[in-house]
Amino acid sequence: MRRMKTFGQVIREARKSIGFTQKAVAERLRRGDGRKVLPPYLNDL
Repeated sequence: MRRMKTFGQVIREARKSIGFTQKAVAERLRRGDGRKVLPPYLNDL
């Protein structure tokens, strides 16, 4: 049986496939309230 990937695994694979670091992704993201997303938050996912 094939195991389903976690949300974090999907994000990591997508990020690496385009050559982005966690920091680069975080700089392009905002939370729903407009605050920046910090790299440690992405790491927690």
